[in-house]
Amino acid sequence: MNMVMTVDTQNHVVDCSTQRGTLLPNEGQNQLRQAKLAKLVTELCWTTLFPEVSQKAFADNEDSQVIVAPMVFTPLIGLSEEQQQLQKTRIDLYRQIRFFREQLFAGHDIQSIGVASFHFIADAQGKVSECMVNLNQSPFRSQGFKADSALQQRLATQCKRLDLRQMPGFANHPKGLPLGYVQVDYSPWMNGRRG
Repeated sequence: MNMVMTVDTQNHVVDCSTQRGTLLPNEGQNQLRQAKLAKLVTELCWTTLFPEVSQKAFADNEDSQVIVAPMVFTPLIGLSEEQQQLQKTRIDLYRQIRFFREQLFAGHDIQSIGVASFHFIADAQGKVSECMVNLNQSPFRSQGFKADSALQQRLATQCKRLDLRQMPGFANHPKGLPLGYVQVDYSPWMNGRRG
């Protein structure tokens, strides 16, 4: 499957879609699986911070560039037990990032580009007792970062209200999380809106 991303001259993502890849099985097979992958790839397009496109690639200020990136999803079948466990750990980590993004960023107007780091403590009932939030530049988009104490405070307040029993992977910690950590990329376009 291919991710199709359109960026404007400010390197803001303005459109995301998918294209059928050349390595996919027959179109009639696995339609539900392909639809789920297309949804995931589109979500990744909107929420992942990628390196900027060089300004030399744009003809003028009204120009945009379309980037087509092949996405490869490796099935767990055929992997060694160790490789399967590593993949499952990565999947759990992505689900936790997605949980924080959906709970704390969805529906909000974001005016900066950066990485939010959440350090938190939660008891066995999923109640967050401490949550420290840091906002930092993204190594890919340092120019778009703005210090935003209001955003930082809102995220910390909302983080303390989370019910982490709903977070994927929390059930693996029956005594709670003495120290949890999640990093979330954020941008003006992360909620699928033009930046």
